[in-house]
Amino acid sequence: MKSPLPRTIIIRIFGLLVATFLLLSFPSKGFAGVSIPFTINLSEAVNVTGTPRVAVDVSGVTRYATYTAGTGTSALTFTYGAVAGDVDLDGVVISSPIDLNGGTIKDLAGNDMTSLTFSPPNTTNVRVNYPSLSMDFTTSSTGRYSLNGIVYNSFTSFLSAVGGTFTRTGSTATYFDSSGTLQTAAADIPRFDYNPTTQVPRGILIERNSTNFIKNSVFSGINTATYTASQSIPGTNWSVYIPTSGVSGQSISLTPGTSIGIPYLDIRMQVTNTGGVAAYLVFSPILSDNMSVSNGTVTIASGWFGVTSYTSTGGTCSANLENRSMTSAGNYITSAALALTSVSPYQRRVTNTLTHGSTAAFASNWVYIAVPVGTTCDITMRFGAPQIEQGSVATSYIPTATNATATRNADILTIPTTSGWNNATEGTLYVSALNGTNSAIVGIAALNNSASQSTNRITIIRTATSSIETLTSVGGVTQFQTSTASNGNNTLNNIGFAYASNNFRNSVNGVLGSLDTSGSLPTIDQLLIGRWNSGSASYYDGWIQKVKYYPLRVTDTQLQLITQ
Repeated sequence: MKSPLPRTIIIRIFGLLVATFLLLSFPSKGFAGVSIPFTINLSEAVNVTGTPRVAVDVSGVTRYATYTAGTGTSALTFTYGAVAGDVDLDGVVISSPIDLNGGTIKDLAGNDMTSLTFSPPNTTNVRVNYPSLSMDFTTSSTGRYSLNGIVYNSFTSFLSAVGGTFTRTGSTATYFDSSGTLQTAAADIPRFDYNPTTQVPRGILIERNSTNFIKNSVFSGINTATYTASQSIPGTNWSVYIPTSGVSGQSISLTPGTSIGIPYLDIRMQVTNTGGVAAYLVFSPILSDNMSVSNGTVTIASGWFGVTSYTSTGGTCSANLENRSMTSAGNYITSAALALTSVSPYQRRVTNTLTHGSTAAFASNWVYIAVPVGTTCDITMRFGAPQIEQGSVATSYIPTATNATATRNADILTIPTTSGWNNATEGTLYVSALNGTNSAIVGIAALNNSASQSTNRITIIRTATSSIETLTSVGGVTQFQTSTASNGNNTLNNIGFAYASNNFRNSVNGVLGSLDTSGSLPTIDQLLIGRWNSGSASYYDGWIQKVKYYPLRVTDTQLQLITQ
């Protein structure tokens, strides 16, 4: 009797027969441990003993698809079980021949299978991506996660499994939900934020602590009314300024409302400038309720602001959102303003920063119109979520009540290594991060030692508007450091950092950095997300979309592919 011969090899995935040219990816979200069965069809039925196997090249690492089923038939199944850290994004390679590995393959009459060779199929699209730790913050309302091959569809259950913590004290943090509506997050609840215009998920929002110094940013107590003279609006912390000389037909009308969860005012300002100088109508906080500043204080103002109707005759009026510096008497010193001269969409707008001088006492967030001589203006502005903060970065909206400022505390996400996902001798850290506007030295992710966070670390840091730094430090001595060009504010960066002793390299958006073949590794015990140490200035002030950790130093080819 003729010995059985291999005839064809097919791949059967999850019980479905597919052509070997079709794509097989491990789950793009979650990265559960998956076994890939390959079926070799023989010319006749055979009996199998032991564990024959077929070699599978996974990016230069030899794994095996081991015999799992088919004895007594002509179709033998060999299954490759992925190991955490296996990465091959340009396709695994199956090698001939079958390795008996101490077993046997015989026909039903007992004759040995004499030829073990077969023609390997094209497996270019059989791809493996199996981190030991993964977090995807852009899937559903709570993301999807995995730890050593086990998938968790709840952030809470994942944190419990990995021993991680998320904290943020207080309940003044806001985010936009999947419908684009502003929501308030309770204490210690992460913010899975969405773009309010497109409803596209932006990821988990990680920010430093910050204070909104505008009192009553929700305009509580302000009712529909028209004012023709300057006055404070009782019980609201707000005021109107309306000139009475050199003008005619002057008034400010306020109409409250709510849009996308944000309380706003429609502010209609009407005036004809009959005088000899520019005229201004203003809606602003009462002077004594403004933020106190001193020489050198830096502030930035923001708010949702737009022009819903605009008429200007005899000249061009401007509608302005302003970050203003004033003396203790309320006299103007300097400002940074955004000026609109036509109907403009209602959206979040941020002024330039302002550094206050030696005579400054207050910083304020003003809305006003500027009216040239001989010009008649009738402008309606929509204004919501007013905010003024200390520093050069405008963070997410912090609602405030009447007579009160409010502070949002920092988002702190920490993953310890105690659940076994980390390899002390090598690894690869991947982060997909959507920048905010903080281009100072801020952390995107860090593997570090909790007792010496700044001196023993493997970090991915944003160091400038368009620069990403990857760095390894042991005992405060830099082992590897490189800065790579990246995308700027409000854009996404895909960053990978592969490391082992004397073997360091990064890749940003598919562009490999330089290889460094000298340096050692620190002892680390935690992963920080959205910061690089415990310092208040280290927070990312942006969105983390995905994090993956592989317990091996992936090849340069795979590192580049991971970040494309």
